[in-house]
Amino acid sequence: MRTFDSKDEYMNANFSLKEVHSKKVQKHSKNLAKSLDLNQKDILLAETIGLLHDIGRFYQFFTYKTYKDTISVNHAACSARILQNAQFFHDLPNNFFHQLMVATYYHNVFLLPSQLASEDLFFCKIIRDADKMDIFRVIIENPGGVIRTDKGPFVWSTEIWSALEQGKCCLYSDVKSEADRTLLQLSWIYDISFPYTYNYLYSSGVFQEFVNVIPQTVREMEPIQKALNFVKKKSEAFSSLKQ
Repeated sequence: MRTFDSKDEYMNANFSLKEVHSKKVQKHSKNLAKSLDLNQKDILLAETIGLLHDIGRFYQFFTYKTYKDTISVNHAACSARILQNAQFFHDLPNNFFHQLMVATYYHNVFLLPSQLASEDLFFCKIIRDADKMDIFRVIIENPGGVIRTDKGPFVWSTEIWSALEQGKCCLYSDVKSEADRTLLQLSWIYDISFPYTYNYLYSSGVFQEFVNVIPQTVREMEPIQKALNFVKKKSEAFSSLKQ
């Protein structure tokens, strides 16, 4: 990661954003794996995936000056390619390396392929949940997911709003504004695999803080309140299981 240090403060700030994100996702992956009572090898695997899942982001921003995959590269595929080309990772046990590659490659897809082996699918779900546990923090600190110098009006598209009304994940292809992007990220709560994740998002207050990034008049609307209540109920269900 340090290879991409720059004399440009804007570049360094964005590299730092992803470095901090990677370390936090590593921690969330570890805690989630522990909550699932995984063995030490699998906890280490989950941690490693968490740390390296976004390694392609550094190349992406260094080369294209953006984190938007639609106008640069698929950052997950780029991350997997970097891991594939690094000899060090080939020295890891075959199964460890395979699952690292698969989880990294698929961590940003809309739907996980149905043909994935059960263990591959399991670790894909862990990294996708751990990623979500930190992405809301990123948005709180840097609305839009990247440090921007301009902040336009909060205007959303019909398609994005309709998906939220139905309690579904929004499609990237429907994103037409920064507001759409924020609402799409909000919709990720409808694609969470583990109750622990809902409990973290609710009990830590991070999801409520994320919702507070949205203008008050918008967050008082039914689809936003529906999302808040959804996370609350899922968290309460998890808490009741632990009692």
